[in-house]
Amino acid sequence: DRDPTSIQYRVIAEIRKRGPRVIFDDDDRGESADVVAIWEKTDTLEIEFWHCKYAMDVTPGKRIKELYELCGQAQKCIHWMQKPPDLFTHLMRREPRRLLGRSATRYEVGAVSDLMRLREKAGSQRLLLRVNIVQPGLSKAECSRDQLQLLAVTEDFLLGTREIPLGIVASD
Repeated sequence: DRDPTSIQYRVIAEIRKRGPRVIFDDDDRGESADVVAIWEKTDTLEIEFWHCKYAMDVTPGKRIKELYELCGQAQKCIHWMQKPPDLFTHLMRREPRRLLGRSATRYEVGAVSDLMRLREKAGSQRLLLRVNIVQPGLSKAECSRDQLQLLAVTEDFLLGTREIPLGIVASD
């Protein structure tokens, strides 16, 4: 419902400044990511997955529980590199569920026509995928060894499997 105090709202506002062709709010069961952003370059499609999780406490800290779900979602992203056009099909199928009158559109930027065109290009253009996790409950200054190890394992998996970089947004 576009709550201006939510993490997703802030993430979408920051992505919007970078001028993507599409920003899609895929938050819900069966999501590819909470937010998907796509940039169309001359010979490359750049796709960013943004996984967001609210903090369980107002003070950032050493709580590893908050990272487990995010890191699992981040690792699942390699699935979309097996058949890249499937991501666009997935997103297009998700919008009509919102159009049943229960909530706003999932498109923050762009439209279904953009996804259709990009899906056609996905089979022949180079794809650059980036995965980001956003956790305000993670403290940069007080990150625990366990948190760092979990993040390192996730980053190693993404880089080693599909050369996908991991971005981390935390507090402090």
